[in-house]
Amino acid sequence: IMQEVRSGLLNKYDNAIIAPMIMAMDELYEQIDFTHNAEGIGIFVSAHVKKLIPFFFPVKERVTIAQSFDIRDLLYESYYNIPYVVLLLSQKETRLFNGRLNALTEITDMHFPQKNEAEYEYSRHTRGNSNVGHSFMKEFDKDKSTMEEIRLKNFFRETDKLLNSYVNNGTYLIITGENKDLSCFRQVTSHEHNIACYIPGNYTTYNEHELGALTWKAMNLFQDNNKERLVSDFKE
Repeated sequence: IMQEVRSGLLNKYDNAIIAPMIMAMDELYEQIDFTHNAEGIGIFVSAHVKKLIPFFFPVKERVTIAQSFDIRDLLYESYYNIPYVVLLLSQKETRLFNGRLNALTEITDMHFPQKNEAEYEYSRHTRGNSNVGHSFMKEFDKDKSTMEEIRLKNFFRETDKLLNSYVNNGTYLIITGENKDLSCFRQVTSHEHNIACYIPGNYTTYNEHELGALTWKAMNLFQDNNKERLVSDFKE
């Protein structure tokens, strides 16, 4: 395809005019990592522009030599290429990531990762026979479960307050975690209007690449649903 571009330029323009553009195309081509690549690649070159654009979706092979760029694929990607934030919940810690398409970058600063320092401590003396002991243990387990839930909600409430520094009115938020953790977080969060979706499951062992692939599928679906709603509103 690069040879096709060269031939097309040579047929339309003088060599002195196109030589810098051909050199720029060659430089961009050398930057492509074919072993770790996006779904598609766009090369845009003019007298004043030199851009290599990765696309998250496959593109049709196309050569355009004209007075302006063919930007259909750029417009399509720009609709999806919006920043979002991923919050990974667990009872031991909460982690936060900046996301764009399928690429995540973990935030490591004075707030995140946030460790849950609270430890459950509960002791009580009892006397009596074995039946009384059994009754007490049931009461103890019930009290312990209630206290753990309170502590967990307090921990997630603190996390939710920290999100104020990273999430504004237009920022989408994806929350991942086990069902119990998601349920507790939903009861205390003040960012419900930002949340694009919840992803149930334990993903604490996922690296950024694996987690990014997961959250991007969810974000892509969310954007598709938004697009369908916009089309529906337009038809109405």
